[in-house]
Amino acid sequence: MTRYASYALLPLMLTALLTGCSYQLRGPSMGVKIAVMDFVQAEEDTPEGPREVTAERHVESWWLGSRDVWHNPNFGGQTADQASLELAKVPNIASLSRLQVKRYFIGKQSLLENSTGELTHNQALKYFYETPPKGFARELNVDYLLRGRIHEAYYSRSRAIDLPWSRVELELELIDGATGKIVWNSRKRLKKWSWSPTATAERLLDDMIAQMDQKYWSKQ
Repeated sequence: MTRYASYALLPLMLTALLTGCSYQLRGPSMGVKIAVMDFVQAEEDTPEGPREVTAERHVESWWLGSRDVWHNPNFGGQTADQASLELAKVPNIASLSRLQVKRYFIGKQSLLENSTGELTHNQALKYFYETPPKGFARELNVDYLLRGRIHEAYYSRSRAIDLPWSRVELELELIDGATGKIVWNSRKRLKKWSWSPTATAERLLDDMIAQMDQKYWSKQ
């Protein structure tokens, strides 16, 4: 083989090498069904005490460190929707329709409010997260539940240099529907310049679902 032929094959050799090194999602050996619950959102700390996240803009810090901060009160449901899409990429996993899951828990919240009074969606989710999950899995007819907590999620823009960024911290728990036990969990944080919280969460979820596949599904 001539030197020039070797150079011509070099891109193909590099492509094959890189492709072989990339991680391929494997999934469980047999098909399973998973329901993704809405993620619980952390409360904001205020001088008056904890309060639920609102979409209102507020200012943090002062002088050169001053920045505008926005929160999305619907981020828990939107992030669960994205997690369901990421799960759909894993072989042998069927993610239960998010619409079906939402309708189920809306009914549960209505029953809960008969004894507690009116609740916000996030308050009801906290009750559900403290409830043994086996009953939910049985009634939804799924093998696993995936639930999450949003410890941090905001979009911010510096007032001094007009620099935007987002920061998201997520925690995921995979629960065996038959035993009610947490079989896998992960907590990660990511900060991205000029990214929306939605795009940042999408990148986080992509990494976390791949980690779930490596640490749990590949061993089943």
